[in-house]
Amino acid sequence: MENILIYFAVFLAKTVNPDTIKVYLAAVRHMHLVNGYDLQITKFQRLHYILRGIKRVKGVSTRTRLPITLDHLKLFHRILHSRTSPTHDETMIWAAISIAFFGVLRIGEMTCSGPYNSSTNLCRSDVSFHNKKRGDNEVFLQLRIKASKTDPFRASATITIDSNSGMYCPVRALQTYLSRAPTDYAGPLFCYSNGVPLSRSQFTKELRTLLAQGGHRSPCSLCRPQL
Repeated sequence: MENILIYFAVFLAKTVNPDTIKVYLAAVRHMHLVNGYDLQITKFQRLHYILRGIKRVKGVSTRTRLPITLDHLKLFHRILHSRTSPTHDETMIWAAISIAFFGVLRIGEMTCSGPYNSSTNLCRSDVSFHNKKRGDNEVFLQLRIKASKTDPFRASATITIDSNSGMYCPVRALQTYLSRAPTDYAGPLFCYSNGVPLSRSQFTKELRTLLAQGGHRSPCSLCRPQL
């Protein structure tokens, strides 16, 4: 059995990191326990040394992840609003950035990782605007997240994003974008003027481009907004 697990670990090492290999091995042990077999993986010394060797060869990732801060938000706003009348795509990108920042969303929660799917991706009908008080002009929005990394059973969750009186108001940013976008309540919430939905890779590319235009040349990856 130890030999099989060693081959399995070496096979996994081609595509995943050492910590993920241990997760797979834990799943194998769990499967054995469920079926009445007590698999003592910790007693396999050769497997232990193989895992250490894989970790030494692959190393530990030291890639810096750059959080999106308020200073970045101000930079993005300045660049995207540099012209008197921003284009549809610039308005869309600013709305997406604002909602992601103030809603503390993951990129995957608001973009498409593949072909658009209305059952998992954000669409127009997932957004609703509400007055804080009856007769009051102050508005907040609610956004239904149908699929999330932390929601494996897709129970969905509704988040509330408040408005503010400043130039970085996420509610006003989304309202401005939606007033210019085609009214298709079953269609993607964020899409370009040519109808192409905003994908995860394209959104990341847009952010990197804005950072580069603002003088941030670091090849950092991006993580969740930091308020």
